[in-house]
Amino acid sequence: MTKENVVTADGFAARLQCSKRQIFRLIDSSACPPPFRVAGCPRTLRWREAVIDAWIGANCPHCARTGWRYLDGGGNQGRVRA
Repeated sequence: MTKENVVTADGFAARLQCSKRQIFRLIDSSACPPPFRVAGCPRTLRWREAVIDAWIGANCPHCARTGWRYLDGGGNQGRVRA
């Protein structure tokens, strides 16, 4: 099993050069890739680093409006628009 790098809300905000509150606004509007919750800590949100890097590399498209999603495995790694 490989260990994946994860990003916290603070780390995500630092990458976008915005506030942590703005990250939660992006989550609420489905504009950014959805986070996952850490088992046993329902209020702890994390993102896979590869997903965030791909999303930023795609110029931060609005996920709900554009259908942007990150596919991994099977040669489908990277930025994909539905």
